[in-house]
Amino acid sequence: MSVRSPFRSIRTKFLTVGLAAVLLSGSVSLFLAAEEHQRFAQQLRSNAINIAKQTAFVVAPLIAFDSRDEMKKALELLRTNSDFAYAKVTAKSGAPIASLGDTPSAPCEVNGGLQVVDRGRFIQVTTPIMDGGETWGCLQLGISEERTERDASRLWAIALSSAVLIMLVTLISGAYLARSIAYPVTHLAEAVSRVERGDWDAQIDVHGRDEVGTLARSFRSMVQELHGSKTYVDDILHSMADSLLVVDSQRKIQTANPATYSLLGYENGKLLGELIERITSGLRRLDTVKLSPGESASGIETEYITRDGERIPVLASLAGMRGRDDTVICMAQDLRERKRTELELLRAKEAADAANRAKSAFLANMSHEIRTPMNAVLGYSQLMLRDPGLGAGAKENLNIINRSGGHLLALINDILDMSKIEAGQVALNPVAFDLSELLKDLEVMFRLRTDSKGLQFEVVVDPDCERYIESDKGKMRQVLVNLLGNAVKFTERGSITLRVSMDRREKGQHQLLAEVEDTGAGISSEEQKDLFRPFAQSQSGRDLQGGTGLGLAISREFVRLMGGEISMTSEVGKGSIFRFEIPVRLSDVGAAPEQMPNCAVTGLQPGQDTPRVLVVDDEPHNRGWLTGLLKIVGFEVREAENGAAAIQLWQDWKPSLILMDMRMPVMTGFEATRRIRAHPDGHEPVIIALTASALEGERGMATDSGANDFLSKPCPESELWKKIREHLGLSYRYADEQISQNMDSSVAAAAPLPATLRELPEELIAQLARAIRNGQKDRMDELLAVIGERDPRLARVLKGLADGYEYDTLTRLLDEARPCSKS
Repeated sequence: MSVRSPFRSIRTKFLTVGLAAVLLSGSVSLFLAAEEHQRFAQQLRSNAINIAKQTAFVVAPLIAFDSRDEMKKALELLRTNSDFAYAKVTAKSGAPIASLGDTPSAPCEVNGGLQVVDRGRFIQVTTPIMDGGETWGCLQLGISEERTERDASRLWAIALSSAVLIMLVTLISGAYLARSIAYPVTHLAEAVSRVERGDWDAQIDVHGRDEVGTLARSFRSMVQELHGSKTYVDDILHSMADSLLVVDSQRKIQTANPATYSLLGYENGKLLGELIERITSGLRRLDTVKLSPGESASGIETEYITRDGERIPVLASLAGMRGRDDTVICMAQDLRERKRTELELLRAKEAADAANRAKSAFLANMSHEIRTPMNAVLGYSQLMLRDPGLGAGAKENLNIINRSGGHLLALINDILDMSKIEAGQVALNPVAFDLSELLKDLEVMFRLRTDSKGLQFEVVVDPDCERYIESDKGKMRQVLVNLLGNAVKFTERGSITLRVSMDRREKGQHQLLAEVEDTGAGISSEEQKDLFRPFAQSQSGRDLQGGTGLGLAISREFVRLMGGEISMTSEVGKGSIFRFEIPVRLSDVGAAPEQMPNCAVTGLQPGQDTPRVLVVDDEPHNRGWLTGLLKIVGFEVREAENGAAAIQLWQDWKPSLILMDMRMPVMTGFEATRRIRAHPDGHEPVIIALTASALEGERGMATDSGANDFLSKPCPESELWKKIREHLGLSYRYADEQISQNMDSSVAAAAPLPATLRELPEELIAQLARAIRNGQKDRMDELLAVIGERDPRLARVLKGLADGYEYDTLTRLLDEARPCSKS
C-alpha cells in the first residue's frame, strides 16, 4: 500500500482542489451578496436621511407662516419616491400639523437631534425643523425597506445560483480532468510500479492523443526496449560460463547469474540480498581494491565457498558501476580446471625436465665416451706425424687415420649439435674477429675443391662491408661451410658464388647478409618445405648417398640463435640460392684476436723460461699424447690421473699451466680447480679446462669453478697452442717450410689447376693417373717429384691432395687436363 499511496494522492488532490474551488466560489458569492445587501441598506438609510433633511428645510418656513395647505402639497411631493412610506410634521408643542401615509403613533421629540430607527419594515428618520436657528417643529419620515429586501433576495438568489453553477462546472471539470489526466496517470503509475517489481507483462491501458497518451506510448515503447534489453542481458547472463555478481555499498548481493548458482550449488535467487561474505573468504583482498566508477581491476585470485563448504579457487575481476557509487560488478572464473591443467603441465614439465636432464646426461656421457678415444686417436696420430724417422707408408696410414677420424668426428659433432639444439643447450659466444680473414680462409678452403671439379668460385664482398665485427664466429663459419659444402657437393658444372654485404643500422647495429649461389641440380618446390628439417635430404642428396641431412637444420638453428633467418630459392636444373641475414655489431681493429699462423709449432723462441705444464686426465692415452706433444715443443711436463693427485703435484711442483680434465674419478676437475683457487697461492697457475662433453653448460661450470679457459676434446694443435700463447704470453717457432708451402698453396689455389696441368707432358699425366688408380703412393711421390722440377708450386698442391688421399679430386683434375677427355 505504501507504494500505491503516492499514486492515489493524485485523485485526492483533484478532489481536494475541486471541493476547495466549490467552497471558495460559494463563499465568494455569498460574501459578495452580503456585501451588496449591506450596501443597499446603507444607501437606503443615506437616502432617507437626505430626504428628511430636504423636507425639513422646505417645511420650516411653512410652519413659521402656518401654511398648512402648502405644507401638505410639499409632503405630497414625497410620494414620487418609490420607497416612501409616511411623513408627519409636528409643531414645537408636539401637536400634529400635517401627515401623509400611515404614520406611527409614536411622538416626535422636537428637542432631539437627528435620529434613525429601524422599525423592521421601515426606516424612520426623525429630524427637527429649524429656521434661522430656531426650532419650529419635528419631522418624522418613514422609508420602506421592501424594495431593498426584494433586491437583496434577488441578489441572494443570483449568488446561490452562481455558486451552484460554479460547483457544477467545477465538478464536471474535475471529473473530466480526473478521467483524462488523473486516472490515466494513476494507471500509468501503477504500471510503472508493476514493471519496477519485475512484472514486464503489465498492461498499460492508457490511450489518447494528448500529452498523457504520448507519455504512455513513450513509456510503453521504453518498457518494450527495456524488456528487450533485459532479455538480451538475461541471455548474456544465462550464457556466461563465469560467475557474475553485483554487490552494493552495503556488501549485499544484488544480482547473481545462473553460473554463480551452478558454481556454488544454491537455488536460483537464494543469494539475492545476502552479504558477500557468505560465498567468499577472500573479500579482504577485494576490499584492498578501491574502485571509482568506471575503473576496474583484474587478475585477483581468491576463493568462493559453495553451499557445502567447498572452497573453489577463482580469478576475480572487479569494475565500479557508473552512476552507482560503491556498487561493484565482480566476475569470477573457476580456476579448478586451470589449476588441474597447471598441475598436469607442471608434472609434464618436471617429467620433460627430467627427460632433458637424462638427455643431457646421455649427451655428456655419449660425448665423453666418443671424444675421449677420438682424442687419443687423433692426438697420437698427430704426434706420430712429427716423427722425422717415420716412413712414407706409415705417414700415409696416419693421414688416413687422421682424415677418417676427422670425418667421423664431424658426423658425431653434427648429431651432438642437433641434440644440443633440441635440448636448448646451445648458447651464443660472440667475439670480435676479422670478417675478411674468415672469408679468405673459406675461399682457400674451397678453392681446391671447386678447381678440382672445374667450377668457377668467386667470393664477392661489398665495398661498404665492415672488416671487424662482433658475432659468434664459430657458428657463422659453420653455417657458411655447410652452405658452401652443399653447393660444391651438388654442382657439377658452372659456378659457385659467395656474396657478403652489410646494411648499416643505428647505434652500431648492422645486418650482415650472406648468400651462396650455385648452378647445381636445384631442388624441387615439394622438397624445399622440408629441407631444413633434421635428417631431410633432397633427391640429389639421396642419390649421392653422402652426409647426415643435418647441415641445413643446424645452419637454420644457428642463424636463428644469432638473431637472424635463413631462406632459399631454387629451381630444378638451374641451381639454388641460400641466404641468411643476422645482426652484428661493429668492433675496433684491435679487438679482433691475433691469428695463429697456419703451420706447425716446432718449439719455443729462445730467451723464454721453460714453462711447467701439469697434464691431468684419468685416461693414460690422453695424458700420453699431450705430454709427448708438449715435450717436443719444449715444455716441462708432469702428469696426474685425478684431481686429488693434481692438487698434490701443484703444491709440490708449482706448475705455471694446468691442463685439467673435468670428468675424473676420485676427484673431478671442477672440485680440484675450486680447491686450488681456494688456496692462498691458488691464483697463480693458469688452468685450462679440458672436457670431452658436448654440453655448453660445461664451459660455464668450468668458469664458475675457477678455470681461466676451456678446450673441447679432441682439440686441434692450433687451438691448444693458441690458448697457451694467450695465457702464458709465449712466442713459438714454426716450421718455415710448412709456412712457405701454405703460402704457395694459397697462391696456386687461386690459379686454374686443369690449365696448369695441361702444360705437363701427356705421358707424365697418364703415368700419374695410372698410379692413382692402382693406389701406388710411392710411384705417385716419384712422379710428383718429377713435376716439382718443372713447377714446384703445382707439385706441392698435388702432393697435398695425394697426402690427403683426395684421389677422386686428383682423378678429376687429371681427366680434365688430358686431351683425350675432350673426345
